[in-house]
Amino acid sequence: MSSIVGMCSFHLKGGVSVPDFLIAHEKYNREFVSKQKGYIAHMLLVDGNKWADLVTWESMEDTQSTFEATQESIETAEIMSLIDQIGTDDDIPLYSLERTFSDKGHTMSPGAIWFISYKLVEGASVPDFVIAAENCNNEVISKKKGIISWDVLIDGDTWVDLVAWETMEDAKNEESDDGIPDPVAQKFYSFIDFSSLAHQVYSVEKIY
Repeated sequence: MSSIVGMCSFHLKGGVSVPDFLIAHEKYNREFVSKQKGYIAHMLLVDGNKWADLVTWESMEDTQSTFEATQESIETAEIMSLIDQIGTDDDIPLYSLERTFSDKGHTMSPGAIWFISYKLVEGASVPDFVIAAENCNNEVISKKKGIISWDVLIDGDTWVDLVAWETMEDAKNEESDDGIPDPVAQKFYSFIDFSSLAHQVYSVEKIY
């Protein structure tokens, strides 16, 4: 069974200071999130005034039980009072981990995250796409400066590349690279409907 990754983005309420929010967020992880069944990892990301919680769970059942506990727990009241209304649980995308590529010997924590969502072109073969992604990682992505890992996620017909970099400089440099794509990378890109693509770059504020 593949793990589940939840991505919840939000803004702080007016007048809330970042230091106060960070203290409350650490408490939220320590006293609530990390104690939930199936919890694996939790990252707090930021891009300007936009924040995001990236949480990984062992299963969809664990994720849903945590959502239910959130509505009833007093440990979540403080953090919820500091952020704008997120919406319902249905507004939070939940992705299954399809493939993960990483340098097993890498010990450095990420400083930046690419979050790239897209759909495949009509008629694309999912098995062929996954093979193309693996080839692209082996021949291209894994050789990039500062790369830590690349997770390929899926929710229905929406795919996500979750790419971790050592520093924001590494992430920005690769983002601005306008060189001619490697043929292996071009093969991977040929599966993607670029009209559906959205690309967000976050700094990693906290890893729990």
